[in-house]
Amino acid sequence: MKLLKYSAASVCAVFLFVGGAVAAPLGTIPFIDTQFLRIILDLRSDLWRSPYSYKASPIRIINGEFRIPVAYGDSWNISANISNESLSLSNTEFHVADRDVFIGNNLQTQSIGLGINKTFSDSSVLMFMGAYATASDNPYAEPRDRWFEGNLVYRSKSLGSYKYILAVNQSANRGLANDRPFPYLGVIFQPNDNFEVHVGFPFMRILWQKENDWRRIAHVTPFGAYFDIEKNLTDDFVYHGRAEYAIRSYLYKNRLEDETRLYFQEMSLEGGIRKELTVTTTVGLALGYAFDRRLYESRSVYEPREAKTALDSDLYGRLRLEFNL
Repeated sequence: MKLLKYSAASVCAVFLFVGGAVAAPLGTIPFIDTQFLRIILDLRSDLWRSPYSYKASPIRIINGEFRIPVAYGDSWNISANISNESLSLSNTEFHVADRDVFIGNNLQTQSIGLGINKTFSDSSVLMFMGAYATASDNPYAEPRDRWFEGNLVYRSKSLGSYKYILAVNQSANRGLANDRPFPYLGVIFQPNDNFEVHVGFPFMRILWQKENDWRRIAHVTPFGAYFDIEKNLTDDFVYHGRAEYAIRSYLYKNRLEDETRLYFQEMSLEGGIRKELTVTTTVGLALGYAFDRRLYESRSVYEPREAKTALDSDLYGRLRLEFNL
């Protein structure tokens, strides 16, 4: 076994859109990162347009992530990941599930785990990611608020323009069929370097781009959706825009039943720029608008027990720092 030197290796993204990915909205793609020791800090805060409404303070989302390459061989690598996302709601007293409840104003999604990637002689790939995770206003405090998050993914060799995916996800915070293994299967179609489609049960992703032109990604799962655009500008600036529908899920402390989850959903539109300041440091700034915010309790992501609690829409600002060391 060789200890990883952070100068040369490849980044391997999991081509599967599993629900229950930690430290992010449901339906986020997990990564096995083998190239750098990577530190990501992301701060998003409402600009508080309406201080006299139900919102007592800005809604903030703060995310920190450490991706740590550990070791590698000629055809395999291991990477560690430590992440924490904190959602601060605008209040602590909410009417949820036909009752008034106290929700701690620091809902955290945390995980620590390992990812293992093996490439076989025919270029097929087997990936495993496992993490100890929690998502609560009282993280790791009770056994019912923490779980093992696991993903096993097989991607076949290329068969013409096609590759096939078979995977299993285990999660207590997926949004549906919690605490049970959930299968995924699909196909990747890539006729050329500028166009790629991932489609299957239950996900879809389309990427299309042209050299020195716009790059576009459309991503849809049962747990959320987004559409991204990017374009390189002069002086190493990159413009990016995003439209997103996102759902976050929490096993909050004051729920009456272990099986219920607290869901926070919102839609957002965002535009911004990022710039590579140095070889190791990238900074991004963005302005966005979040709307159709809802809070509700349910056993499944789309079956609220009563009318959803609405939270105020607002403009927000975002600062993102990324260090590749």
